[in-house]
Amino acid sequence: MPCRIRALTVGALFIAAVVAAVLLTGIAGLNVAVSDDRCDDEVDVRVQARLTDSGRVEVRAQSYAGANEWITHTPEARFLPTEPEIGRWYSSSTVAVRAPAAAPDTSDVASYTRAFVQQAIDRYERDGREATLQYYNSADSFDGPWYVFIIDEEGMLIANRNPEMVGIPASDVDGPDGYPAGRMVLAVASVDGAWVDYQFINPLTGQAEIKHSWIVRHDGLIFGSGWYEDAPSKVHAPGAYTQSFVERALEMHRVLGREATLEYYNSPDSTDGPWYVFILDDRDGALYTIAHAALPHLVGTTRERIDASGFDYGEAFAAVTEAGGGAWVSYLFTHPQTREDAPKHTWIVRRGNLLFGAGWYESIE
Repeated sequence: MPCRIRALTVGALFIAAVVAAVLLTGIAGLNVAVSDDRCDDEVDVRVQARLTDSGRVEVRAQSYAGANEWITHTPEARFLPTEPEIGRWYSSSTVAVRAPAAAPDTSDVASYTRAFVQQAIDRYERDGREATLQYYNSADSFDGPWYVFIIDEEGMLIANRNPEMVGIPASDVDGPDGYPAGRMVLAVASVDGAWVDYQFINPLTGQAEIKHSWIVRHDGLIFGSGWYEDAPSKVHAPGAYTQSFVERALEMHRVLGREATLEYYNSPDSTDGPWYVFILDDRDGALYTIAHAALPHLVGTTRERIDASGFDYGEAFAAVTEAGGGAWVSYLFTHPQTREDAPKHTWIVRRGNLLFGAGWYESIE
């Protein structure tokens, strides 16, 4: 498990102490060795001192840049007197040190995820492509459910927690029920970074959960990682599960657009037992069914939506506004498994002239 993301601040007291040691002991050369167990987000520093031909002591501060290279942060000529007075303090010119902001921890999952992806990009810039891929294809890079996945310029997965996924097109990576997670990741990738939500298998629990991923395109590659949220229980929270089910459809529509969304929600893969998403096009004063995997013969039609009790639920659908964020509509409808009328509670959300809906039946065991 990698070290938690944090910043190592190099304080002026450390540098001052080493400089004082040079002054008082007369050491002509001093190096602080690079640590073998340095974490990704730490930096090794050293102070060097040497005796020049003029008899003066030159001091400089450096930080390790990798590949046995050091960056000098002080002028090359920073001297101490050749004959210092006993007990007198000597000061250099000032050096500005910027203290980094406190790094997030796992209690702030969104910020931690973004930092986790940035850490991967920083490693890529520091160590190069091959070393980065080797690291993120190893268990050393995992931090609980967090892992970095990397996609190359051709859209192929080149780093992933699951080695069986490395080398396949990201566009072929689906979540449970064939949800096009990989296509959505590719669609949102940008240099500024973007969030995308989809259902995926949590490697720690083995369960399908909602994954919130931060995706960044950098130097032609796509870097991503995400955190998981327990999906609502179908049995204990069917209403919350229904809302989550509709939210998946809305997210796909946001990211991939209308045609891809209709293609998916007209396929049997999109159903989950009695749950399915239907999509209606509200135009010309009528509601046209444009997606309905459970009753495909309804696609392309409009009809009167009045249940056995006489309730006009179609009118209730059409009354839902986008500003309202969604609404519950309850009515009698044919259960897709029993083929009998049962009370159905449907969550409806409007996006422009489109209505997205899914519902749960009281007869569910």
